Amino acid sequence: ANSLSFSFSNKYQNLSETMIKIIPVAGLANRMRAIDSALALSWETNQKLEIIWEMDQLMSCRFEDLFKPIKKVKITNSKRLPLIYRKADKRNLNLPHLLRTIKGYEYFSNERSAAFANNKATLEDLVRNKTSVISSYSRFYPNAHPFSAFEPIDRLQDQISDQTKAFDEHTMGIHIRRSDNTKSIENSPLSLFEQAIREELSQNPNASFYLASDCQETKQELREKFGNQITTDMSPVNRNSREDIQRALVELYVLSKTSKVFGSYWSSFSDTACHISGIQNITIRKV
Repeated sequence: ANSLSFSFSNKYQNLSETMIKIIPVAGLANRMRAIDSALALSWETNQKLEIIWEMDQLMSCRFEDLFKPIKKVKITNSKRLPLIYRKADKRNLNLPHLLRTIKGYEYFSNERSAAFANNKATLEDLVRNKTSVISSYSRFYPNAHPFSAFEPIDRLQDQISDQTKAFDEHTMGIHIRRSDNTKSIENSPLSLFEQAIREELSQNPNASFYLASDCQETKQELREKFGNQITTDMSPVNRNSREDIQRALVELYVLSKTSKVFGSYWSSFSDTACHISGIQNITIRKV
């Protein structure tokens, strides 16, 4: 996956007693990217891995409510992140840093962990410590088989299979990010998605589209304009319950089963859906 792979695979093959603790933060796709990176990093450096999964305002369910267990990975769900895993600042009197120092934990923020992929010194910092704590919402290490370790629980997989059974090579995906993502709203207006749909239909009248979005009005508007050529889940969208997050996961995987995706600018959801199955992500944005 990168130039450091061979040397690290050999040099750190006896580190089975060391551990990486990954704290994935933000929304679903961000968390999946961080975990996928930590998995690759733990495999590369032969370290154990624990996922510290916080159930906060952006993630109102447990890891096991979404995915099957990952082999040889410990999952710890937490309704409130223990102090030792939090970012140290003036508000908590830097106590997390003190606790980590006492325990001998090395802490890697999202910014610091970004150097893992191409900075040998930073990787040396990681493997030198018995326990490393990484807090991230990004992909900080390459994975040769992105998201292959993730398996939706059976009930959700059944929904994914049911919603994609009629898909064919003419089925394309659309992901329109709205909610609080101002960069997506400003750079990926609805008019450009409509233009892309019309262009595809002009070239192929048999084209169909699966629409994933966190905006009900957007879904309704496109359904009114394009009728049955748009398939979407019209259930209310928010992040306030386990069912909402599960529905978002189903949308993510259904989107990944299309032939290509017209995605929103600055959206981890669009990127993740495409990387799950290796399909093309065409970012819709203003020139």
